[in-house]
Amino acid sequence: MPGSDQYGMLVEATMPSGYLDDVVDLVVGAYADAYQRCGDRYSPKVAAELRPHERRAIIEDGWLTLANRYPGQVVAESSPNRLGSAHHTVVQCGPVLLTASKVDSPDDVPRSALFRNTYAQRPQRVLDLPGIAPPDGYEITYEADGLYGLLIHSPSDDNPAAPSFVMLGFPDRHCTTYVARIDLLARRRMAQVAAPVDVQPVEPTLRRSIRAVGEARG
Repeated sequence: MPGSDQYGMLVEATMPSGYLDDVVDLVVGAYADAYQRCGDRYSPKVAAELRPHERRAIIEDGWLTLANRYPGQVVAESSPNRLGSAHHTVVQCGPVLLTASKVDSPDDVPRSALFRNTYAQRPQRVLDLPGIAPPDGYEITYEADGLYGLLIHSPSDDNPAAPSFVMLGFPDRHCTTYVARIDLLARRRMAQVAAPVDVQPVEPTLRRSIRAVGEARG
């Protein structure tokens, strides 16, 4: 996707070290916990219907708590919609503003919502990229403007206790398509593969013991 590398560099520069890995752990853990809790309490059909709500609650609440590990770097709050009938967690890391949504596929943008449309018109101009134009009549001030992103996820078809993907998607100002996406699961897998392995030398105690026994017998 156009600009994905640039978005990735911005996110890496903006997010504190370890934060994105903690977000992935939160989402993966929420899937497992919701599956376990609902399965323990309810019949299979009822559990399947309740699971998405339980999972969302774990993610939204856990995301608020996670910010406490990064004081001064990450700010999170529970924000109401326009009617005050529902709340969503909003996370701020420097110029990047994030909310979370479950979607059916990585290409899907969540259904239209006033709060998402408002966030997307901050506008999406932290990076001067093609296809990210400000709203008509909007004067850009780079110090004030931010970049809105969606933490998107969906359950695996084969295993509803785990997500099939966890991504950051950056929508256009109309919040109808993504300008760029970052695959957080793939990012973590690559980091784990690239991480150096600490190999400790193993003392050949067994061989030495056999030799010692042989010498004693001799």
